Amino acid sequence: MNCMDFRRMLLSDPHTKDAEFAAHRRHCSECADAVARSAHLEHRLRTAVNIDVPENLASRILLKHSFEARSRRPWWRTRRVFALAASVLLAAVIAGLGYQSHHEQQRLGEEFVALVNDAPYALASTQRISGTEISAALAPTGLDLQGEIGVVTFAGRCLVRDKLSGHIVLKGETAPVTVFLIKDQLVSSRTAIRTAHYSGIVLPQGSGTIAIVSTPGEALERVEARVRAALRFKRLTDA
Repeated sequence: MNCMDFRRMLLSDPHTKDAEFAAHRRHCSECADAVARSAHLEHRLRTAVNIDVPENLASRILLKHSFEARSRRPWWRTRRVFALAASVLLAAVIAGLGYQSHHEQQRLGEEFVALVNDAPYALASTQRISGTEISAALAPTGLDLQGEIGVVTFAGRCLVRDKLSGHIVLKGETAPVTVFLIKDQLVSSRTAIRTAHYSGIVLPQGSGTIAIVSTPGEALERVEARVRAALRFKRLTDA
């Protein structure tokens, strides 16, 4: 398969599991990057139409109406009402910050699950690839391979929030294990990913981020330990 045929198939069926398509992607870095850009564009379009309804909209309207209705009360009662409202507002802000942090972590986990689903060709690969191929695939992302992390069946690149990132798949005990490696820190502490079909972890690594996603039941902590020991962010040690 040449590059023109590859691009045509990418446009017509971006989630194809065709063997020739997968083989060409492994050996052509330009076409591999085209796959990453296509998946990222599809993800951004999906995200753009997913508009969240403002939280507690009805409560905000009722609270505003309550203040207006009570504005004609004596000044001493009004002051008491405002003091109470300030306390309630402070508590709401504190709770809201916690909710926002949880919601952001949940959304980030959903983004990684979407990236896994958008790259079925990566999960379909079963042939072990060499350390040289892994290093070559990860080099543009600023990552390097330092040690053994297990059987790697896919190594490439993808875009995570507009950042060129590493994307590898390891052979798991019962299912493939996908690992994303981002040079910038997206989380400040360890975060779990839990959906109906996937489980995973997102964790800070130096100034970067590691995300590990697989089906429930995989021993992700073991994968985490191997990935931490084997991979390094080149800019942290080579600068």
